[in-house]
Amino acid sequence: MVPFFHLESYFKTYGRKEPQTLNHQPCSFALGHPDKPFFEVLGMDKKHLERFIIGMRVVESGNPASGIYDFSWLVDKAKSTPAERPVFVDVGGGQGQALLSIQEEFPELPIDRFVLEDLPETIEAVKRADIPRLKEVAKVPINFHAEQPIKGELSYIR
Repeated sequence: MVPFFHLESYFKTYGRKEPQTLNHQPCSFALGHPDKPFFEVLGMDKKHLERFIIGMRVVESGNPASGIYDFSWLVDKAKSTPAERPVFVDVGGGQGQALLSIQEEFPELPIDRFVLEDLPETIEAVKRADIPRLKEVAKVPINFHAEQPIKGELSYIR
């Protein structure tokens, strides 16, 4: 709600238009760091970041990745591709909720060929959480505004 309450000041400062850059956007403006991108501001406050991660977990629980799409084709495809080739890359996957729910629905998918990508701060939080079912999942810190670092996967989600 904080950005919402600052929109009038934001629009007076930048005009009534969508942000054109990674910085100078409503969230960073409202939090007092208009020159920084949102995720950089988010990472400046560990408690805020943790609340954001919890919020994303709640969003995922209301909009689950499993039960919507039939990944059975991917089970067969994974069996016929080299073991080093990732099966799933979840871009911005938070704490791996989507990967875990999909693997639970399709246990034949090899979880050691899943990749969880997110901000460095989020990946560190996932590592600290030490979630047993994510032990074999590769955890890769990324910059959402840079080129995708992993190529040749069977499937991307997010």
